[in-house]
Amino acid sequence: MTRASPLDPKEHSIIHTFKASRCISFYNISDSLYRCGIMCIFIISFISLIISEVYENQSAKIIGEVCWGLNVMNISLHTLLICRSQMDRIYLIHLLGTPMFWLFFSIRNFRTEFGLWWIDGVILILVSIAFTVWSIPTRILYFKTFRLACVTLGTDSSKLLNMFTKYWILMVTSSFILSCIMFTINLMTKYKSGSTDALNSLFVAVTTIFEIFMYSRINPLAWPLLGPRKLGLKLGEKLYIVIASLMVLNGLVQLLVDFALGGNVPIVSRVVGYMVIDIGLTLRFVILWYYCVEELNFHEKYARKKNESIGSDKS
Repeated sequence: MTRASPLDPKEHSIIHTFKASRCISFYNISDSLYRCGIMCIFIISFISLIISEVYENQSAKIIGEVCWGLNVMNISLHTLLICRSQMDRIYLIHLLGTPMFWLFFSIRNFRTEFGLWWIDGVILILVSIAFTVWSIPTRILYFKTFRLACVTLGTDSSKLLNMFTKYWILMVTSSFILSCIMFTINLMTKYKSGSTDALNSLFVAVTTIFEIFMYSRINPLAWPLLGPRKLGLKLGEKLYIVIASLMVLNGLVQLLVDFALGGNVPIVSRVVGYMVIDIGLTLRFVILWYYCVEELNFHEKYARKKNESIGSDKS
């Protein structure tokens, strides 16, 4: 895959973008209300998780983890909404605050007795670093690319949001149905740890598929050339599908182990399951950067191949 972005490196620099951005941008009232809700969920999640650890409050832990799941899905929606207006620091704070959750989870692991959970704690730190180093610049690149298309090509700024809204709703609905099924298993049976671990893994699988679908359309210049197409044709897409499949398999294994052992899941099985999820997330963030850079270079490659084809026909 191509390593270098076709844009000036400062265009996807976190520091440069933060300095150059206004504090808050406004497109319309509905978008502002959506963004307000997104940030409220983000803040509630963070506060609830801190309260759950300080006061060992189980209710705060449940609220925090549910809101954390919503926050993960809301990052994509926030990116789409910001593409309709202008980059601002509220959006960047949302992105920069998200890795703090993985650091928080890693600290929670380090508070346990030295052992396997500490290994997962180290991997969670890598997840946080990967999101900051690769995923945030990827999202900035996504925004800058689309805004450039709006200015140079006259692309409708609402087109991107309209294109993905129904798929984002489908992702949320799928996650909600999975949550209901797993919470039912958790409340009505003795298979509690397996259902919780399976939900985490299946949730990552759902968000993985949506993310690669969303970023497969990063280059508006390629839309007329590509038209409708299926995922899985390019290396980055294949790797994402493999990661999503591994997450589904990991979730099913967690459930089967729980069922087979009558609800007495060994700690090794749980830790390995979480390690698979965290390694998958880390790979996701790195792969997506190189995939998007490859997509942005598509137009140039397409033109070059077309010229080569014309030249061969003339000869």
